[in-house]
Amino acid sequence: MRFSSIADHFDANQCDLVSRWKAVGQWFVERGGVGLDPYQKVVTGPVGPNVEGLLRDGTPIAGVNFASQDYLSLACHPAIVQAANQAIERFGVHSAGSAALMGNTSLSVALEARIASHLGYKFCTLFPIGWAAGYGVIKTLVRETDHVVIDILAHACLQEGARAATANVSRFAHLSTAAVGKRLKRIRENDPRAGILVVTETLFSMDSDTPDIAALQALCRDYGATLLVDCAHDLGALGERGRGVFQAQDMVGKVDILMGHSPKHSPPRAGLSPATRKA
Repeated sequence: MRFSSIADHFDANQCDLVSRWKAVGQWFVERGGVGLDPYQKVVTGPVGPNVEGLLRDGTPIAGVNFASQDYLSLACHPAIVQAANQAIERFGVHSAGSAALMGNTSLSVALEARIASHLGYKFCTLFPIGWAAGYGVIKTLVRETDHVVIDILAHACLQEGARAATANVSRFAHLSTAAVGKRLKRIRENDPRAGILVVTETLFSMDSDTPDIAALQALCRDYGATLLVDCAHDLGALGERGRGVFQAQDMVGKVDILMGHSPKHSPPRAGLSPATRKA
């Protein structure tokens, strides 16, 4: 079987929206037939370094787990499971509402305060999932007349948030501080009053590399821009007390806005966004 991707099988010429995907579904079946289907595995027990589960067609599998994002293997830690059970007994299985009305609990508010303090910030907002945090922060802050300057390899939730917020999206070469400086200079010369959001990550998951966060923050100060950094892959798992790349670059509490994702290092599923100022 030759190498291919979904893009090679998706039929955009079909006017029927469902029929466009028929060849993609057949491709999945063919991959599964030769043992090359990596998608939609089902876990049948605890998530850990070793795991048991099922392939999409129901075939049992077992072995070393390279497919889950539970970096510190805390998802099934007895103390965390006990705390989760206690929280469910006290509050039920969900908040029955959004934070805009009465969806917060005393525990979620306390967690926001703990996260903010741990990372050197005054404020923190929890989101249901990390994707919502990345998308929601950008869509909330940026108006259609503003600008987003974003690393070309930034996560999809950040890219989608930028596209949804404004047509003024500039993608810069991966990790290029010089490119950011040139974009900011050009934007400020042409649009002195517009808001500008610069977006990057602490640790890029596909390339395992990091930007010069201090230099980016300095550029943002020079041009009146705001820096948003996605720390989903290192926060809680690397560095002194889990402060990751920020600790390594002496930038704890010094970046305008962070965005993170807790399940990669500690349950439960949640997105988070600490900030230096309250809107």
